[in-house]
Amino acid sequence: MKMKIFKYLLLLAAFVAISCGDDDYSVEYIDTEVKTPVSGTITSSRTKVASTTQLSFIVNLDQTFTYDAAITVAITETCNSLSFLSANSSTVVTLTAGSTTATGSITVPALSNEDTVGGWVGLSNCTALTVTGIALYETVDVAGTSYDVDDPFIIENISTPLVLTDLQGSWMEAQPDAGSLQICLDWEGPYSDNDIDLYVYNAALTKAYESSESGSRWEGDWFNNSGNENHPDGDYVVYVSPYSMATASTDAALHFTHPDGTVDYIEFAVTGNMFAADITLSTDANGVKSYVVTPR
Repeated sequence: MKMKIFKYLLLLAAFVAISCGDDDYSVEYIDTEVKTPVSGTITSSRTKVASTTQLSFIVNLDQTFTYDAAITVAITETCNSLSFLSANSSTVVTLTAGSTTATGSITVPALSNEDTVGGWVGLSNCTALTVTGIALYETVDVAGTSYDVDDPFIIENISTPLVLTDLQGSWMEAQPDAGSLQICLDWEGPYSDNDIDLYVYNAALTKAYESSESGSRWEGDWFNNSGNENHPDGDYVVYVSPYSMATASTDAALHFTHPDGTVDYIEFAVTGNMFAADITLSTDANGVKSYVVTPR
């Protein structure tokens, strides 16, 4: 009996040594172990992304597990000959036992150069958000000793394409020290003809708190910058006004970046002076500002 336990421990040790080596259970990893295929979907909070910004996502699998699972999600290039990203980025989120859904966020990699990546339209079919690995964590008890065993699974093409767009650094990057909500308005060119301005008013429309009228592509603002502003808690409206447009309708987008990097992204068509979004500002007991953005 003792000999059987000893042999089992040796086999288990060998299994753990093999399993815990270079095996990250990704789609690319190949070995002789029997893998269980896992299917599902991944949904991103927006399809247009700028480099260095944060992207939220939801992973939905078609099955549950008895144990917690570590899911690896990555942003990678899918047309490698361009090499426009300085590196791939990845993150790991936990799928709790019995659940089919895991949520998380990931930072879009920086560009390898400062060239634009397609303007307003963006660069399609060259970047994807992909589940690259999954592993279950299970504890096995042998003769009173616990061993952590990673059970391997293989992912079946859980991916969604992204469109890489230009970064407007000042108005798209999170400013945690300032505590401000970064607002960036972008729209379709030609910019010699299409010129749209941005304003933020209180809900009663009795006071303009912010304005941006540069005359070029992008308008934006640090809303409630603690360095020089202290807007009261309450409701505000984001108002856009075309100074000039070549056609009756111009596609546009508002990119809101919260102090923690979370992004709200709203696409809409500008057909004239219009309200595009609402902002609710609140302050907690510690003086920390937070914002809720709602599209109109």
